[in-house]
Amino acid sequence: MKSLSNTSRAGAKLAILGLLSAACPGDSGSDDATSMTVSTTTPTTGADTGASDGGMTSTSGASGDDTGGDTMPATTEPDPDVVCDTPATETHEGDVYITPETMDAIDTLANVRRINGKLEIYDTNLTHLDFLICLEEVAKDISLYNNDQLLSVKGLNGITLIGDAPPSQQDADPALDPWGNIVISDHDALTDFDGFKNLEEVPVSLLISRNEGIAEVSGFTGLVVIYEAITIRDNTNLADITGLDGVQAIGGVLSITANPNLCLSHINDIFGDLQQGPAEGSTTMGNNSGC
Repeated sequence: MKSLSNTSRAGAKLAILGLLSAACPGDSGSDDATSMTVSTTTPTTGADTGASDGGMTSTSGASGDDTGGDTMPATTEPDPDVVCDTPATETHEGDVYITPETMDAIDTLANVRRINGKLEIYDTNLTHLDFLICLEEVAKDISLYNNDQLLSVKGLNGITLIGDAPPSQQDADPALDPWGNIVISDHDALTDFDGFKNLEEVPVSLLISRNEGIAEVSGFTGLVVIYEAITIRDNTNLADITGLDGVQAIGGVLSITANPNLCLSHINDIFGDLQQGPAEGSTTMGNNSGC
């Protein structure tokens, strides 16, 4: 998929920035937060992440208290009414990768308000992400893929800001490789993507692909702007994307393809009245044209 040039990206963002004039995303949150230091190792490569690779963040186990209780969310039922009872205060410096080898990272994230890096969760047997409910900001990308037992992502509903890493933290020229991608890929048990309900902007792209279980996207209800691309593809059972109904502007491509149960009329209902874009066109091949 073609990426916007520096000039066209800036122009698209300026053209649609006024849509959020009534909402202020807030500051970076780094003023009063305490820093949490962890060890790092090299990550394995993942599936269709759409994001650049980097160092894996895993906890050494020395900084977290062994409090017992719900320390193994993979073995518990999701809380249908999960909320953040006590606002988090800490800032985690560096990328966070949650994998079968780094599950101990879960314990140290309970009081994390901001991650100054990426968040990737993959190849786990987690059933929910409730342990992230007090997380509000992620400076780079968020990727979820190949979590076969995942049943709920409501734990992501506290996130209000992603992709605000300054240029000094970029792996490359910020104009060519900006942060702010969301990837949701390869989930078989998850039937409703019900997360990110308080996120208003996606600075780069949103990818929802190859999720055999997802029949509905009820999350993203606060989303207004996607500054580059939205791609929804190869989701066999997906039939309802009502959660995306609030999107008003897309600065790049709208690509919704190969979702055999997703009606073209429903896609038109959701994206047919955008106030801006898609600036680089749209494609809706391989969906259900009979409804």
